[in-house]
Amino acid sequence: MGPDRGRVGLGGGQGRMRIAIVAPSPIPFVMGGAERLWLGLQQHLNGVAGHDCELIKVPVREGNLLELVQAYRSFAELDLSHYNGVISTKYPAWAVSHPRHSVFMQHTLRGLYDTYHFSGQPESVEADLGAYGPIRKDLLALASEGSRSNAGLIEVLQRLEAALSEGALGPEQVRFPGPVSRDVVHQLDRIAMHPARIERYAAQSHTVARRRDYFPDGASVQVAYPPPLGEGFACEGDQFLFTASRLEHPKRIDMIIAAMQEVSADIPLYIAGEGNDLARLKALAEPDPRIVFLGQVSEDALKQHYANALAVPFVPYDEDYGYITIEAMLSGKPVVTTLDAGGPTEFVVDGETGRVVAPEAKALGQALDALACDPAAARRMGQNAATKVAGISWTAVERALLGSSFSLPNPPPASPALGRGRERITSFSTFPVSPARGGGQQRVLNICRELSQTYDVEIVSFVEAGDSRATTALGPGFWETRVPKSPRQAELEASLSADADWLPVGDIAAGLHWRENEAFMEHAQEACAAADIIMLHHPYMVEAALAYGAGARLWLDAHNVELDLKRPLIEPHSAAAGLLHAVEQLEGRAWHAAAFITACTQADLDRLQQLNGSSDALQTVLPNGYSRRAGDPISRAQRNHNKRQLGREGVFTALFIGSWHPPNIEAVQSIVTMASALPDLEFWIVGSVCGAFMTEDMPTNLRMLGVVEDDELVALLLAADLALNPMQTGSGSNLKILDYIEHRIPLVSTAFGARGFGLEPGQDYHEADPDQFVDAISRLLFITEAGFLDDRAERVARKAQEFAWDASVAQVRALLAALPGR
Repeated sequence: MGPDRGRVGLGGGQGRMRIAIVAPSPIPFVMGGAERLWLGLQQHLNGVAGHDCELIKVPVREGNLLELVQAYRSFAELDLSHYNGVISTKYPAWAVSHPRHSVFMQHTLRGLYDTYHFSGQPESVEADLGAYGPIRKDLLALASEGSRSNAGLIEVLQRLEAALSEGALGPEQVRFPGPVSRDVVHQLDRIAMHPARIERYAAQSHTVARRRDYFPDGASVQVAYPPPLGEGFACEGDQFLFTASRLEHPKRIDMIIAAMQEVSADIPLYIAGEGNDLARLKALAEPDPRIVFLGQVSEDALKQHYANALAVPFVPYDEDYGYITIEAMLSGKPVVTTLDAGGPTEFVVDGETGRVVAPEAKALGQALDALACDPAAARRMGQNAATKVAGISWTAVERALLGSSFSLPNPPPASPALGRGRERITSFSTFPVSPARGGGQQRVLNICRELSQTYDVEIVSFVEAGDSRATTALGPGFWETRVPKSPRQAELEASLSADADWLPVGDIAAGLHWRENEAFMEHAQEACAAADIIMLHHPYMVEAALAYGAGARLWLDAHNVELDLKRPLIEPHSAAAGLLHAVEQLEGRAWHAAAFITACTQADLDRLQQLNGSSDALQTVLPNGYSRRAGDPISRAQRNHNKRQLGREGVFTALFIGSWHPPNIEAVQSIVTMASALPDLEFWIVGSVCGAFMTEDMPTNLRMLGVVEDDELVALLLAADLALNPMQTGSGSNLKILDYIEHRIPLVSTAFGARGFGLEPGQDYHEADPDQFVDAISRLLFITEAGFLDDRAERVARKAQEFAWDASVAQVRALLAALPGR
C-alpha cells in the first residue's frame, strides 16, 4: 500500500503477508514464557495486524551435543520459501534460511553463553582438536562468509553428526557443557545470525540486548517488550504475598522462603508452579506454616491470586524478561526483586513501582515486611506499577519485526470513494474492524460492505497509540481509516482503567477523550463534512458525530444495550462510578439524537426505550447475519467424508465457537464438564476463547483449536456432528448460531443462546440448560446418526436465510432511502 522505502523489515510495502514464526518444541513439552510469547505474537499478527501467520514448531532434544547438532540441522533443512517472511526467537530455530528473516531474541542456549562460567569449564578449545579440527575450520569459514544458502551448513552439520555418532570425538570433546560444545554452538549461531542473513534484530529486553555474543558486533538491536498472553488482570485485595514460577534453582524461590523469617506480619506466602526443585523447597518451608505451595494453577486462578496479593516477590538470577513482573504490575501490584534479577529491574523502580534490594534473604524479607506493615504504600506502588506497564503492546513488537511501511503514515491524497452521485456514509468505530475476528468486528464489516453496494462508506476507527495511521481499501467505494490514539488519550484511558481495577475501557475512554487527539478531530471533521449519513457502531462517538456532522442524518446501530452490558463489570469498582454514568449519558445522547436506530433484537430496542424514554427515530431490528458461505446441503455420508479428511473418521464431534469474552469463557467451562462426562465424544473449541484455558489441564477428548482461518473454520463446520451453545449471559445475539445453522449442524443451545433468531425449541433446535447438556447430547446421539436431525438442520437453514447479511441490509437500505435528506 505504500512505496518500499528501503530496508524496513518484513513489511516491505506488501500489505497482507504470509509470515512464519519458527520455533523449537522441547521434549518433553512444557508451556513456558517462550510458548506464550509465540502464541501471543501469532494472534496479534493474524488479528490486529491483518497478516496470515503460522506457528511452525519442530520437536527438538538437547540433552547432549549430538541431539543439539541434529536440532540445528532440522531447522537448516526447512524450506520456508512459500512465506513472505520468517520470525525466529531462539536457538536453534534461527538456523532457517529466508531472504526476509527477523530475529526477536528471547535468549541463546544460556548454559553455553552467559551462565557457562557456572560450569567451571574453560572457554577456549584446545589446539589439537582431532576430528573436530577440519569441521571447525569449515564452520569458521561459513561464519565469515555469511551465505544465505544453507547447503554448506547442512553438509558440515551432517559431517559433525557422523563424527559424534561414530565416536570420532573423544569423551572430553563431547562433554556437555564443555569447551567444544560451547564452540560448536557459538559457531552455528554466528552463521545463523550473520547480518547478511538477518533483516532485523530485536530483543525482548535491554538485559538480553546487552548480553555478550548474543548479537553480531555492530548490529542494531531494537528492544520491544511483549505483553502477556490474555487479558483480564485486575486489582482487588491485599491479603497475601504471592509468587509464581517454575520451581528451579535459577528462580531462587529458596531466597523468598528464607526471607519470610524476616517478615513479622502474619501474612501468608502463596507459591504457584511446579518443577524439579519442589521437594527441596517444601522441606525448607516446612517450619513456616504461612508458606503454601499451590502447584500448577489455572489461568483464572493465577489472575485471582495476582488480584488479591499485597505484593509479588520475584527474584530470579539475570532473568531474560520476566512475564511475572509484567502480569503482577498489570494487576496493580508492587514487585519486590533484586539488583541482579535482570529483566525485572527494567520495570521495578525502587520505592516507586516496587522494591529493588540486594540479592540476599535478609534484605528481601525486610522489604516484604515493610510493605506488609504499610498496605497503603503497597497500593500506591501498585498503582504506579500499573501505569508503568500500561503501554506494553504487541504493536510495538510488530513494528520492531516488520517495520512500518506496510501501512501509510498519512491518508492517501485522493478519496477511495466511487462518487458518481452516490451518497456517503461515515461510520465511527472505537476499534479497528478489518480483519474481522470477533463478533462486533464482523457485524460492522458486513453491514458496511453491503451498504457499499449503493453508498460510499468510510469506517473511521481508533487503533492503539504508536500504531501507524493507515487507510485500507476494503472494496469498491469502501475503506477504513485507522487513527492512532494520541499519547494523552492513552494516558487518560490507562487512568480510567486503573479506577476500574484495569478493566478494558477503551470504548468509553474514546467517547470521553477524543478531543485529546488532533489528528482524529481533523479527519473526523473532513469525513463528517462529506457525509450524508453518520453511523455510530455503539453510542460512544456520538459527541464527535454531533460536533462535526451538522445536517447529516445520524444512525445508531446498537450492538448491545451498553449500560446493561457494562453495569455488572463496573459497579463492583466504586472508584469507577463515573464510567457507568458516562455510558448512561452517551447511550442516552445517541438514542435521542439519532434519526435512525437499529439493534440486534427487538428486546434490545425495547430495553433502550425503557432506559432512555421514547425516541422520534425510525427504529428497526437489524439482526446479526451471515454471508452465505455454505452452499448446497450436505448428506450424512458427505459429513462423514469430511471428518475422514480431517482424520476424525468414526469420531462423533461437537463444536463450539467463541472469542475471548466472559460469556464464552463461562460456556467453555461448562463444555469441559460435558467432555469429562462424555469421553467417547470429541469436543472442538474454536476461537480466541481457547487462550483463556491455555495453562489448564483439559480432558483428552476436548481439543482447543484456537483462532483458525476462514477456510479451516468452514472445514470444521462441514464436519461437525453437533453444534453447542451453552450461553447464559451477554447482550445482543450470538453470531455463532448463524454459522451453525447455515452449515446445517444440529444445534443444542440454551434458550438464551438462541435468542434473536426466531428459532423454535423442539422444532429448530434442542433446548437445554447447561446442566442438562450431557443428557441432551446423549439422547441425540442415536437420532443424529440416523439422519433425523440432519433433516431438521436443513429446514432450519432454509428458515434462517432471512438473516443473510445481503437480505437484511437490503431492507435497511430501503428504510435509509426514506429518511429525510440533509
